[in-house]
Formats: sequence, structure tokens, C-alpha cells
Amino acid sequence: MESPAKLLALRSVEDPADACWELRAQPDGEFRVLLTGWVMSKASIDAGVPESVEGVLSRALCCGNKLVFLFPASSTKAGDAAGWEPVTAGWARKLRPRPMDRLRLAPALPLLCTEDAGVAMRMFHAEPFSWEMRSQVVTLFPPGPALPELDHSSMFRLWREKRLRREVLLKLGAQGIMFPGVDGDFAEVAFLEGPVRKDFEQRLERECLGTGISWELVSEAEFRGTRWFQESPSKGRPR
Repeated sequence: MESPAKLLALRSVEDPADACWELRAQPDGEFRVLLTGWVMSKASIDAGVPESVEGVLSRALCCGNKLVFLFPASSTKAGDAAGWEPVTAGWARKLRPRPMDRLRLAPALPLLCTEDAGVAMRMFHAEPFSWEMRSQVVTLFPPGPALPELDHSSMFRLWREKRLRREVLLKLGAQGIMFPGVDGDFAEVAFLEGPVRKDFEQRLERECLGTGISWELVSEAEFRGTRWFQESPSKGRPR
């Protein structure tokens, strides 16, 4: 039986400028962006984010954030009026559109909120909010007992607008946000403040080291030239 693809390293670049990355958050002074990709021993036969990558990203995010993401089975109750409902290792709710938004065929948005990395890994498997189709959005809030105060209009803008606006995150009290990158092959994480991004980078590096892989912060040219699939782990760090 053929051995599965192994995760060798994570590679990141700060504030990439090339339009090829199709960023939702533009690093033009409003956001501090970190684009991250994963170097594998070979191409996986399965579509989607490798499970090992899901684990590293989820642990690094949940170590310093409360996450809110789209998840279809998160809530079955009435919606906004019910507020957050306790579920296993988190909370769930469903935001329903206002009457005027229903005329634009805006759907209800089922949300899951957690600080548990095992639960957070569900964000990569939340069809119809597909990571590969870039239909997922993960909002990052400060950790702690307080639950985010959300509204359908703001969350719908985060989900559907092609260009992220800083004021939407500020209104919600969020620290940052994560989107799937091009074809779901990257993770675009945007923060409102530089120190918050630096803290996430440190957590990401710790998680990589704990998993036995490397994390590298490289230039955009190096990031663009990375070979994302390596023939053998013995060939060293990717270049």
C-alpha cells in the first residue's frame, strides 16, 4: 500500500502584494496579512487540506483566540432570538437575514464558536461552506468567557464581499479573520494589528516545532518559488 503524504513544513509570507494570491484582506495599511502554505512529501490523492495541517493551524489559532466559523449542523433552533446555544466544546447559533436581505436571497448563517482545536478542525469540513471552494470564513475573537455579539448583516459581508473592510471587524470586536486561499491551497490570516499577527506567528512556530516540522517566514519571491511537494523528507527544508 502506498504511504500517505507527510507534512514537512509550513511556509508563510507577510503582506504579499502580487494579485495572483487573490487576497480578501488587502495589506495596504488596514490589515497585517499572513499567507501560509504547506509543504508535503507528495501530492495527496484526497482533496482538501491535509489533516496534519488542519491540526497545526487549529491549535495555533485556538491557543490565543476564540473562533467563529460557518458550520451547517451547528444550530437547529429558531435563530437570532435563541442566541448562542451550548454544544460540545463550544456554542452554536443561527443568524437569520432581515426581511430586506431575504429579498436578495441572503441565506441564514449557521455558526459554531469554540476555543477547542479538535472542534475547530471542523471548519475544513463544513460543506456547503467548502474550504476548497473558498466558501468558509473564520472570525478570530479574544479568548475568554464572553461570547461575540454578532449580526447577520456584518457576518454576511465577511462571507460574501470580495474585499474585506476593517470597520466590519472593528464593529464585531474581532482581532482578525481567516479565509481559504486560492483553490484552498493556502490560509490567508489577516489581523487588525501587527503585534497580534506576531503573536500568532510565534504560536504557529511553536505548534510546528511540537509536531516535528519547520515553520519558515520567507519573502514573497521565495514563497512564490516554493516547491510545495517534495520527493523525500530527507532532502531537507524546502527552497
